[in-house]
Amino acid sequence: MAEYFENLPNTLYTLDSTPPVNPILVKNITARAKVIAMLSSTVYYKYQIKEGETPEIIAFKYYGSPGRHWIVLYANNIVDPQYDWPLGYSAFDKFIVNKYTSDALAKTTVHHYEKTITKTYSGTGTITENVYEIDATAYALLPNTETVSLNLVGGSTVQIVTTRSIVYCYDYEELLNNEKRNIRLIDKSYVSRIEAELESIFL
Repeated sequence: MAEYFENLPNTLYTLDSTPPVNPILVKNITARAKVIAMLSSTVYYKYQIKEGETPEIIAFKYYGSPGRHWIVLYANNIVDPQYDWPLGYSAFDKFIVNKYTSDALAKTTVHHYEKTITKTYSGTGTITENVYEIDATAYALLPNTETVSLNLVGGSTVQIVTTRSIVYCYDYEELLNNEKRNIRLIDKSYVSRIEAELESIFL
């Protein structure tokens, strides 16, 4: 991240407003470049973060320098890599214990309930799935699985399957953590342009 902060503009900042006020010169970390907004979606690649990978590791593998890890973070609007980056297995277990007291408790404590409606259209073979969060009362009124078939115009049918499920705290946290693994990388051919644009905007 050092290369990123080097290009940020300076600003005066006061730590203590009590007179006498002695502002100090610091980097303005609230400044944001507009480089990413200029890029077309076609220059991005989908990437799934592997266990143990850090922004520095990915930057070295893809951009040739761990110092360019800020590009990985910036392309994904990650402001705080400590919380916005996926946790490794060991760190995730510690997070669960700290938040829910124990792994076992997290796996038995209900976070919320869900209703899933899956529709299968015989004419096209299309399958759609919609998931809705419901309360405990609605969950109790639903059967585990309910299947209904409807006739459509033209002779085709649609099969509608409704299921209910419990989402426990452990599963919820694991899903959120795994979703963070799906990021995007900017095509390496644009890196020099991004660095040049960043420098011209900030300096």
